[in-house]
Amino acid sequence: MRPSDEELKTALTEIERLRVEEDEDPHHIVSCFLYLYRRDEVLERVLEHAERYLRFGQSEDEHARLRKLLDAIIEERRREAEEEGEYYGL
Repeated sequence: MRPSDEELKTALTEIERLRVEEDEDPHHIVSCFLYLYRRDEVLERVLEHAERYLRFGQSEDEHARLRKLLDAIIEERRREAEEEGEYYGL
């Protein structure tokens, strides 16, 4: 179930407090939450532009926005793979 905006705001506030005050994350909860939160924001934007692109006749502007978001996701994956010493592909 998707959390409400208020629940998400509360969780983000607590995560930020843990990150700053505790400066420990032995179970990687804070870093995982922040990573997934940021990724979700990007994917929500991709979904929004994909819906517009398909609903309104595949305009060139929406195609360009969608392509830019997808390229950013691909580049982020490539960067993460390189940081872990992995090969990402083409």
